[in-house]
Amino acid sequence: MTQWQALAFTLAFEVPVVLCIAWFCGFRDEMIRVAGVAAAASLLTHPIAWYLALAGLADVPFWTRAAIIEAGVIGVEAVVYAKALKTRWTLAFAMSIIANMISFGGGIWLVRFL
Repeated sequence: MTQWQALAFTLAFEVPVVLCIAWFCGFRDEMIRVAGVAAAASLLTHPIAWYLALAGLADVPFWTRAAIIEAGVIGVEAVVYAKALKTRWTLAFAMSIIANMISFGGGIWLVRFL
């Protein structure tokens, strides 16, 4: 999988997930802004995560490397959600954790077909 494919899959998975969570949490009048924030969060973290996965932590076993990278991504994206959406930290972390779990799992599943 190329970096661009991975980024496209990340956006395709994470933005709709964050939109669904935001909808159910009362952001119904702000869906365009929520989509922009979700995309911006992924665009911020994805290049760094990609670099770390292939170069920065390449010698670390896959699942350890994935856990370290995903934990960092979740933290950074939660800060973006909390600040940009002016929401509670618990909701920001929930959005980030759920979106990234689905994205990571979906990526693991999709890589089998590429």
